Amino acid sequence: MGQDRAFTQDEIDFALKAVKNYRDTWEALEKKNLEHDVNLALKYKEWDLLYKEHFLVQDDVKLEETVDETIAAAES
Repeated sequence: MGQDRAFTQDEIDFALKAVKNYRDTWEALEKKNLEHDVNLALKYKEWDLLYKEHFLVQDDVKLEETVDETIAAAES
């Protein structure tokens, strides 16, 4: 601690390589995760559409019931 010295060129090169390796690894992982997310979205797109067609109305009714019950409970 408290050393006032310049870094050697080897130390600079090592630090730069470490940072570049971290960046490259992070970018590769992010690309892999993004591809996975896109593939899942495409895989379940049809299922989501079927769900919306069949259950959206039921979900809206249930939501309205819950809101009405909450308002009634708050007013009493």
